[in-house]
Parts: sequence; C-alpha cells; structure tokens
Amino acid sequence: MISINLDTNVLMAQRNMNIASNYVNEALQRLTTGFRINSPADDPAGYYLASNLNTELRAFAIAQQNVADGINFMTTAQDSLFQMGDIINRLKDLAAQGANGTLDSAVRNNIQEETDALLEELFRLKNDSKFNDINVFGADEASNYALSAGSASTPPPPMRLKPALYPHLRLV
Repeated sequence: MISINLDTNVLMAQRNMNIASNYVNEALQRLTTGFRINSPADDPAGYYLASNLNTELRAFAIAQQNVADGINFMTTAQDSLFQMGDIINRLKDLAAQGANGTLDSAVRNNIQEETDALLEELFRLKNDSKFNDINVFGADEASNYALSAGSASTPPPPMRLKPALYPHLRLV
C-alpha cells in the first residue's frame, strides 16, 4: 500500500524560506541598482512616472545634442561669411585702386589677376562651405532646415530659405 507522509511543518518552513529569499533578492536588486523602483511590481504608478521621466530626459539629451549641432552649423556659416567679407573688402579696395587713372597696364593686369583669384575664392567658399556634407549656403537649391521644440509627435513643416527674399545674402 502506498502512503503519503505529509509533514506540514516542513512545508511551512519551505514556504517561509521562499518568501524570505524573495525579499532578500529584492533588497539585493535595489542595492545593486541604486533605484527604489526596479520593476512595476515595486510601485506601478511610480514606475510609470519614472519611465516617462526617463523618456523625456533622453529626448532632452538628444535635443541638446541637436542644438549643439545647429550651433556648430551656424558657426561654420559665420566663419565662411567672415572670410567672404574680408574678400569683398579687398575687392572694394582693388576696385578703388583700379579706378585710379594713373596706373599702367601691368599694374591693372595684376589688379585684375588678384580680383579674378579673389572672386574664384569667394565662389569656392560659397559652394564648398559644408557641415556634415551639407552645404551651409544651399549652393544647388533652397535648403530645408527643420526646427522644433519639445516632444512633438509629428515633425514640424520644413522651413525654406528662399534666396530671392534675401538678395543681399546671395552671391551671384
């Protein structure tokens, strides 16, 4: 005959040992991660809020990186514009010097050669000033720049810079 011996004291001790082991594991998890909330079971509402805050923090970190990239883009454009301004000032000087009626043809030829070289450099700067392979002056067409703030679910409409609206910025 088969008999089943059931020792309730042993079963109660095993159950209590499992409960204590779970508490120890949870305490070790909290100690090793340093967080009060490690899973939704610890505090469901707190876990929801913490995960949303972590998502927002990551989005803000990326936004901060995007702003830094935008600043670097504008700094690249500004540096090129400063160089272009220096070239234009030198071209003005050469034009005033060339308008002098007392110069002989050799000096005028030298002025013309320098003017041609400066104009070539001016257009090279316009066409080759790039940031991450993006031409900062939109040499081929009007350029699109997306600007946004916050965590919008849809991207903002593109912002078009039309050279016709800013003729004083155009090099042609």
